[in-house]
Amino acid sequence: MIQTNEQVGGEEHDQPGKTPYDRFVPGAKDPAGRTIETVIGRHRKLVVWITSENVVGWLYDELPERLRPAVVQFQRLNGIAKSRLGKKQRPIVAGLLGPALYAALLSSDAEDPSLHFEEARCIIYSKCTQVSRLAYVLLSLLFGVVVVAAALSSYVYLPTSESLRTALFVGITGGIIGSVISIIQRARTLKIDPFDSAIVLAFHGLSRVVLGAVFGVLLVAASKSNIALGHFADNLWALFGLAAVAGLTERWVPELLARHAGAEDPSSQ
Repeated sequence: MIQTNEQVGGEEHDQPGKTPYDRFVPGAKDPAGRTIETVIGRHRKLVVWITSENVVGWLYDELPERLRPAVVQFQRLNGIAKSRLGKKQRPIVAGLLGPALYAALLSSDAEDPSLHFEEARCIIYSKCTQVSRLAYVLLSLLFGVVVVAAALSSYVYLPTSESLRTALFVGITGGIIGSVISIIQRARTLKIDPFDSAIVLAFHGLSRVVLGAVFGVLLVAASKSNIALGHFADNLWALFGLAAVAGLTERWVPELLARHAGAEDPSSQ
């Protein structure tokens, strides 16, 4: 995505102008052969530009040691954006990192040059979080469809009584639908690491879907065995709705069973 054209050191210029970098103008070629689209700024010691490919390039004559943390911050944010964000985000990222880098390289001795990247860091992290949340929701939906398909296959081919197969299918399907609804509802506020890999996101999504299915089955089993909500045992639509609620609120089934067990236990009185 955004690549860095890092070159530090002096160059000889046949036609020096106001700065040694006056040849860096829109339409010209940078040292890597890319077309310069925008020059963020020139100074007697440095120049920062953005190419037509939304690549941030820069040159600095004898980079001071105090500015190296700013370069590290730039490269870090650049790498994060490159690995996590898509091509449509390239102009935004380049527009953030280019001016931030120029300001950081011009910072005085009393300034912390890394602070110039704070706005860019917040926006890049926010967009990476949005991408991770979307991936989490989509992977959860995918796993939900797969598990429902597996439940349907078990319903058709499992060599057990029809009532047991129906109860399992209703519990699993309702629990999964509830868990998926819960995931979608909480997607915007979900606390998620924006740098988690697809494997980690997939594991979280699968675990949430499986928990929903398990709680849905537990609720149906509790109703069928008259442990709790036994008056719904013969109403499949009611069981389906309750299973969906169980998947939607994963704490509901354990609390319901614990409350019922406490009511049945004489020692708890």
